[in-house]
Amino acid sequence: MKKLILVLFCLLFIIIVTCSKDQPIEPSNEQNDLLAEATIGIEGGTISTDNFILTVPAGAFSTTADFKLYLDQGERLYEAGAVSSQFHLEGLPDVFTEPLRIAIKYQGILDGETFIAIGEHAIVPSLGQMDTVYTLFSATDSSGYLVYNLAQPEDMQTASKTYKTNGNLEKFIKLLALNGFHTYTTSDGHYIIISLKDKISLSQMQEVGSHMETAHDMILSQELSFENQEQWPIPVKLLELYGGRANVYGYYSPTEFIDSHGQITLNTSYMTDMSGILYTTGHELLHLVQFLYDSRSWNAKIHERSNHAWLDEATAVYFEEFFSNDPDNYVSVAFVNRELYPFEGLHWETGEHGYGCAPVIKYLCTHFLHSTLKNYFLDYRDQKHPIESIIFNADETTDWWPLFCKAYVQGELYGVNPEVFYKGIDTEHDNIIEIDGMDEIDQYVYGVQSDLSAASFMVKLNDPDIGPNDVLVIEIPAESSEYPDKRERVAVSVFEYSTNRMAFIDQSNSEIVVGNLDELTGRDSDIYGIITDTRANPPYTDFHYNAIHLKLEERRILASLGVVIRNVDADILIEYDGGSTEQSRTTHYMGFPSYAESNDPVDWGDCIIQTHDFIGADGNYYSGSITLNFEGDYQTISSFTAETSIIDDVGSLQSTRLATLSGENIPLTEDGNRKTYSYRGVGLCSQITDMTWSVNYKGSRVETLQPGWSCNDSTVIEIKINYK
Repeated sequence: MKKLILVLFCLLFIIIVTCSKDQPIEPSNEQNDLLAEATIGIEGGTISTDNFILTVPAGAFSTTADFKLYLDQGERLYEAGAVSSQFHLEGLPDVFTEPLRIAIKYQGILDGETFIAIGEHAIVPSLGQMDTVYTLFSATDSSGYLVYNLAQPEDMQTASKTYKTNGNLEKFIKLLALNGFHTYTTSDGHYIIISLKDKISLSQMQEVGSHMETAHDMILSQELSFENQEQWPIPVKLLELYGGRANVYGYYSPTEFIDSHGQITLNTSYMTDMSGILYTTGHELLHLVQFLYDSRSWNAKIHERSNHAWLDEATAVYFEEFFSNDPDNYVSVAFVNRELYPFEGLHWETGEHGYGCAPVIKYLCTHFLHSTLKNYFLDYRDQKHPIESIIFNADETTDWWPLFCKAYVQGELYGVNPEVFYKGIDTEHDNIIEIDGMDEIDQYVYGVQSDLSAASFMVKLNDPDIGPNDVLVIEIPAESSEYPDKRERVAVSVFEYSTNRMAFIDQSNSEIVVGNLDELTGRDSDIYGIITDTRANPPYTDFHYNAIHLKLEERRILASLGVVIRNVDADILIEYDGGSTEQSRTTHYMGFPSYAESNDPVDWGDCIIQTHDFIGADGNYYSGSITLNFEGDYQTISSFTAETSIIDDVGSLQSTRLATLSGENIPLTEDGNRKTYSYRGVGLCSQITDMTWSVNYKGSRVETLQPGWSCNDSTVIEIKINYK
């Protein structure tokens, strides 16, 4: 099914839809004009110009603050709606216990709701770095000035850490007056939508509000909580973003000035794509919930990157599919072009790494009972390392990692095109090998890997002379003193690769033998492999050098295997449903199906095991196995066991037939082309160690082979091994 990637988004915005990816705005006054300076202490005071007044009441500060006020010549995020210059104020203390009165002189005639916008330097979780984010505060008109009394939440008042934007400048804020807005508060009172009147209609605001409430309800459905949310409604600003933000659908940003713990900004350029806005509201609202569960201090959460930033983004990108009509096939645009990030490991702290790791979260949440968003966020509260949280909620094991990688490569998660994995192969370590001669492959590929990561390699089948008995042996070397647990933590998975197809072949932590190379070559396929490392030891940043040995060999491929015994003198006990019995002497026959083919290469001296499980042309269900153990050179079968079950549910007399046969020391003869080994012997009951047979005719009788069977001069046992 076609993936629900919005094609227009992919063409225009290969960067993220849901979170801001622009560069942070660094505080700089090189182009700003100094307007005023003032020193204000515990007694209070003002800093002012003709167009700006900041009044500090007595007792608001516990120490002296040196203020500088600049005319800000930099970026004006709110160019539309601005009715004043933008000011840049430095020196505001981290803590103030009384509201500060801000008055900004406006220009023109007021029409609509008015605000004072305050920009602060804070972490934007989506970026994992600092940026200037703006909060809008409803302002009143007072003699040509817009006025707002800025208070600080109690949590910030008790913060003890002094934060500086860089080594030289104290914390700053940007301020300007806004006019011409209107607002809409959702019916449940959870969100207030804010927008310019002439840009966004009331009906559009209501639709956004509906999306916010939908996201709110979806978060509650995951048993997540807003219990730490101290102020409602949460602001949702509809704003036309430009510059580095132009390609962004929206972002969440925390603030130290309101108890709502943050706000969401949505780009009005995409109001025609309400599906994209819905995904964005879910994504960004989840970031706010993550902030609520984060047990670090408010100051730290606003000003410092968390060590679980990648998990924040991975869970948020995964959460988007909850709002899709086809969640199984939904793919976030945030994920596009980041498909190989999971292979790089899960120890990264950048939020961007998480965009590509959403498939990991989807796999865990769909395979482990305790892997839920709620449990991850509760672990935030306990300040667990994200990898520790993932392992703990995945039944305290990392054995799932190779299985995830297998499912991911096969397209079961997010339907990644196989060509993406091919292009991501490590060429630095010569991990693309070409077979163009049958005696040249005996070398290693390497994975330089961190904990919970994967490295890939490719074997290109370019030799037209590859034959049916040629195999590729892929081996994980045995443990060494340097890596004593290597085969416990390292696994290899191999796939048949073509441009649009990735078919699983095998997975092992010791050896894989890939046969049918001639058939793969005939399909223009190659062999793609991934080396997975399940090691997870704090701090999860160690790198390991995993070498995998590849060798081209000639081995036999089993085509069919059959066992038959005929003409055995045997007594059959017949037990009828009515309770009567009789016994008859018969010449017995038993055959064990050999219809199923095996693609497993077979070495000299190996044990061959072939299982069969199929519905035959007669409609009967056949299942069972044959096991042959050889002595050295295939001249003798040291022992064998054959068993079969035949269920007839379609015939006029339905039945279930069970049979077993075992023997030892059976000689074999080889045909001229080394493709068939067979034995046909007469009168060899001494080499049959066990034989059982029974058939249950439903609603009629049960027939059972009795002990004491014997061979005669025409008794025949046949064992035939056919190779490709």
